[in-house]
Amino acid sequence: MKNFVKWGIYIVALQVVFLLIGYFAGWTTEPMGKTMSWISQGLSLVLLFMGIREKKMQDPSDFTFGRGWVEGTLISLFAAVVFAIFFYIFTDMINPEMIDAVRAEANKNMGAMPKEQLEQAKKMMDFFISPAGFAISTLFMYSIGGMIVSLIFTPIIRSMGGNSVQSENV
Repeated sequence: MKNFVKWGIYIVALQVVFLLIGYFAGWTTEPMGKTMSWISQGLSLVLLFMGIREKKMQDPSDFTFGRGWVEGTLISLFAAVVFAIFFYIFTDMINPEMIDAVRAEANKNMGAMPKEQLEQAKKMMDFFISPAGFAISTLFMYSIGGMIVSLIFTPIIRSMGGNSVQSENV
């Protein structure tokens, strides 16, 4: 199995476990649900770091900044696609109450808007606060966030030793 697939699966499994624990505990619309989400995101970053590091350990002399960044990006993209599909199913079929709670909170916060702007905002909100909107935003946030974090992790991992190549020409 490819390294990026394995670590992407680990990240998705972690996210799914935390989301389901929150769901069964009744925390998905409570402050504890947000705390669980932050914890799972932090642990996902640890797994991303470990995935890039494992790629380096496979062939330390061939590990360049570019290879590390690409590996982190691939891990993030794989996890983003798989988790976005799961999250769509979760918010559409398993826990649609989560969408209702988010929509109610958004409506409450839009109370002071002029009526014309309110109508326009509700149209946009109906898309973004939906299973498809959440899945799409999850896909983009995981992908772009993973690319950025990989830019930070790769030089750290590269400097951890084990490279026979001292510098990389850019």
